Amino acid sequence: MPAALEADAESARRFAEAARSDATLRAYRSDWADFALWCAGRQLPAMPATPETVALYIASRAEAGPEGDDGRPTAPLKVATLERRMAAISQAHKLAGVESPALRSREPLHSVWAGVVRTLGTAREKVAPALAADVVAMAAVCDEAVRLAETFPDDAAPGAALRARRDKAMLLVGFAAALRRSELAAVRTEHLSFTPDGLRLLIPKSKSDQEGAGQVVGVAYGSRVETCPVRAVRSYLAAASRELADQGRPSPLSGPVFRSVDRWGRLGRKAITGRTVANVVKQHAEAAGLDPTLYAGHSLRAGFATTAARAGKSDRAIRKQTRHKSAAMLAEYVREGRLFDDNASEGIGL
Repeated sequence: MPAALEADAESARRFAEAARSDATLRAYRSDWADFALWCAGRQLPAMPATPETVALYIASRAEAGPEGDDGRPTAPLKVATLERRMAAISQAHKLAGVESPALRSREPLHSVWAGVVRTLGTAREKVAPALAADVVAMAAVCDEAVRLAETFPDDAAPGAALRARRDKAMLLVGFAAALRRSELAAVRTEHLSFTPDGLRLLIPKSKSDQEGAGQVVGVAYGSRVETCPVRAVRSYLAAASRELADQGRPSPLSGPVFRSVDRWGRLGRKAITGRTVANVVKQHAEAAGLDPTLYAGHSLRAGFATTAARAGKSDRAIRKQTRHKSAAMLAEYVREGRLFDDNASEGIGL
């Protein structure tokens, strides 16, 4: 291949990869690495692979997962993970300019996949939605932490009040704006605009906006001061700015909004990660008397949709806030929220 054409091919590959989110690319790389390792262990070519090889791989991973650190096989992969593995194999072959061996419409993969789905099922485990009452309880935990830290400063851990204000703001705005955990972690001061009606939040890029056109979400003032997401964000920004000033650093806060608070109470410089969001939700769910194993970063977004449906909000209004691409993607949350509306099992003499 001429050098110029090779350069163009490399450019095309980079642009093709840019069409997918960083998280998807990381998952695909991990998926491909597992497939390549599996093939190497059986002396089968991974590139290009045959449909028979892919069918054998899927059947193998449906029986047992990759080996763990102890050398023993891990749990069998779930249907959703196996689907992603096939997508990764397919994309790798397409980028290499060869036909995909992972087409489920063709044999032998068609029959193998049908058997896997029939055996394992397609039901997906979902995190529990953090409903409005749950988020209010978590926010109350944060308020109590602030009260104790300010009342007994000598007994409080350094930065306890600041950390609690940060967590409360994260929980309330993450819920009210129906944010994905990656979106919540990525909020910056220039994305925030306070108005008489509430908070305007710009989301520059998200899972449903990979092109980065930008989406604006409105967060209204809460009916109660202690659970108002707009006031909680203002309170945290003020506290963070004071902390920066006390440290002799530029103030007010600019750039990443939600940052780490270290063991000495110092505010970090970089944005937190989506994993931190999930940990904060779990931590405060447990403190509020909920089972932390049921909750994750997505619980705030799911909880908003379910709560809004129960409150009688229209599908259009809910989707405007959640920014789901289609009504079908929103349907499962709305269906859960309206499960007992006009329920046929009610009032039948039982």
